[in-house]
Amino acid sequence: MLGALALICACATSCASVRASHLRAEPWSDGFTAQADDAWQWSPSAALAVAVPLAFALDDEVERAAEQHAYVTGGDTAWGDALTLALGLGSLGYAWYGEAGAQRAEAAAEALLATAATTQLLKAVLARDRPSGSSNNSFPSGHTSFAFAGAAVFARTIEQQTGSRLGYLAFAPALYVGINRVEAERHWPSDVAFGALLGTVLTNWIWNAHFGDGEREAIFATKARTTWRIEPCVDDERCLVGVTWSW
Repeated sequence: MLGALALICACATSCASVRASHLRAEPWSDGFTAQADDAWQWSPSAALAVAVPLAFALDDEVERAAEQHAYVTGGDTAWGDALTLALGLGSLGYAWYGEAGAQRAEAAAEALLATAATTQLLKAVLARDRPSGSSNNSFPSGHTSFAFAGAAVFARTIEQQTGSRLGYLAFAPALYVGINRVEAERHWPSDVAFGALLGTVLTNWIWNAHFGDGEREAIFATKARTTWRIEPCVDDERCLVGVTWSW
């Protein structure tokens, strides 16, 4: 379901035409390494990278505790499902608002699509059983990866529009989604931790590739337009016409 929603979002903005600028390697390589230059990007990713192996080590213990007590979310998935959709689709709509909204929406849609597609690919390849013992593919958590991707889109959009870091508060409801998936026994803690890492890293990477930072090449780099200008030039003896070409 989430993969289909992300595909719809992406097609609404970027599937109508294939941009040649997306095929350049420099924006993508720069976009990945640029995460190391901004503490607001690498800090959450670093924390989640540390949490993944810890979650694997504590999977059984945490899941046994979740079977007895759902302290945070009560174990009901209704709110978690709603927040997942709100973060994913809401972030796309918000990115579309304002100046350069189409470009932001395209980057947001690509981030949501890449997150959903990578999640589904890993699920199919790894085929991990859920805590309940069902054969549904568990690793990583699709709800969590999609929610964290949406939260990252909110954060980067608000930062780009206003310069404020308040958008990073969107990670709070995304965290709720992850906790809910564990307490509802839909996923192991490691499924959730890796899903959160996946959604965050992919979104920052794609966003950086699209917009750069003023020094690195970007897919949406602004270039001066080529212009022609014809001007008369008159002196005491001649009347000339000058042509100016700028690019």
